[in-house]
Amino acid sequence: MGRVHPETYSKTQIILHWAIAALILFQIVFAEGIEEYGHALRDGQTPGTMDFTLGNAHIWLGVTVLILMIARIALRFIHGAPPPAPAPKLQDLAAKAAHFLLYAALFIAPLSGIAMWFFRVREAGGPHHLMEKVIVVLVVLHIAGALWHHFVQKDNVLKRMLSSKTTSI
Repeated sequence: MGRVHPETYSKTQIILHWAIAALILFQIVFAEGIEEYGHALRDGQTPGTMDFTLGNAHIWLGVTVLILMIARIALRFIHGAPPPAPAPKLQDLAAKAAHFLLYAALFIAPLSGIAMWFFRVREAGGPHHLMEKVIVVLVVLHIAGALWHHFVQKDNVLKRMLSSKTTSI
């Protein structure tokens, strides 16, 4: 994305990465809450306290993921990103594809959720529910790749997302 290649990610980029990761974990673990909340409302019932709480958390944390992803992309254009680690072409291509797909899914999921919930676009439900599965697979691949770099290739790829040598945004 960005043409600037700093040595590490900025502190803000690192914070955004881990904040989004925590939000996605919450969304995956507690996704059933929004389902129960939606079913209760569709059936004309009052949702239970837990379903109401988890349902609203899912909605607003999804919106938060979208906002943080926009900030993350903007910072990537402004600050840049460290260059990819040297790797065989196929591994480099796989890493780029996985990152692109993960970023795309992290936009599609909240946008389709917003379309479905706030604008009652029922057709957005299919893509939204598909993205849950896609994100789980891509997150597992992302974690596996980070661990591969750290334990097998023994490079600094994982460390770049754990600490920043810079004080800039």
